[in-house]
Amino acid sequence: MSVFGTTSDQDNFKQTSRLSRAGTIRKIGPKLYTRNLQEPPEAIVLRNLWRIVALIAPGAIVSYRTAFENRSAPDGSILVTGDYQRNVALPGITIRQIAGVGPQSGDIPYMGELHLASRPRCFLENLLPTRKRDMIPKSVGRKIRRFQLKTP
Repeated sequence: MSVFGTTSDQDNFKQTSRLSRAGTIRKIGPKLYTRNLQEPPEAIVLRNLWRIVALIAPGAIVSYRTAFENRSAPDGSILVTGDYQRNVALPGITIRQIAGVGPQSGDIPYMGELHLASRPRCFLENLLPTRKRDMIPKSVGRKIRRFQLKTP
């Protein structure tokens, strides 16, 4: 395992601090470390993407355009629904957690700590209007209509 998270546990914190000072691990995000000292942080984050999302946003639902397109947005955003709103910037990606309802029946467990939005939830979320203009939209918008016409 090349990526791991820290907890508020005092022993874990002390060990992580000691390893970081010794140069055997490096920090790649908030409470997120790696033993891989050779590769660029962006490559490590992309290779371990869903494990990292599960560490940063446990219990969240992969949703909106990320669930619909099954990949990050063109600006590197990963959209999840969780208990509260926050953005976590990491090398190469930004995890955008949107406050919303937790897992519902039909949402699929994923990576132990995450859920994938069910198909109906995915379509409903992508019909919601996007208000922020300084970020990539959280929904795919008209792409849904084209997708629906191609599907039998």
